[in-house]
Amino acid sequence: MKKAQIQGQVFTYIMAAIIIALIVGLGYFGFQQITELGGNVRLSKFDKDVSGDLITTALKTGSINTATYTLPPEVSKVCFYGTFDTSRVDAANDALVSDAITSDPETDAIFLIGDGVFRKIEIKTVMDIDSIASAKCFEDADIAPLQLQLKGHGRYVEVRIQ
Repeated sequence: MKKAQIQGQVFTYIMAAIIIALIVGLGYFGFQQITELGGNVRLSKFDKDVSGDLITTALKTGSINTATYTLPPEVSKVCFYGTFDTSRVDAANDALVSDAITSDPETDAIFLIGDGVFRKIEIKTVMDIDSIASAKCFEDADIAPLQLQLKGHGRYVEVRIQ
């Protein structure tokens, strides 16, 4: 009889080990999903805040608005593309941004680039970026936190990066 009892205990230990492994594996997967969703929420909030401020300021001729935005930690580069004057030299200096601009040159956009992130935020108004170039990128040191001075001109918004 003792042999059968030992075999029964071994089966119980194996089942317990399988259940514990499943719990740990599913918990780790769930934690990764929650972390990823948190990053998406930060990007979406930035998208909504910037888009709203640009459109609101553009519609109010003569209004000047200074706004400060906190970028998600995974974003290390921000690029602005405005269609106000596309004859200016394109200063994007980023292959992904240049490709995105080439594929859709009629849409003003802000590009967020970083660790596993490339996001294009389409802007529903025309941007004049620093009156220097149609596209301009800023690296880590220049964008923490991102401060923009926005000046409304009715049909477009003038964007200055401070």
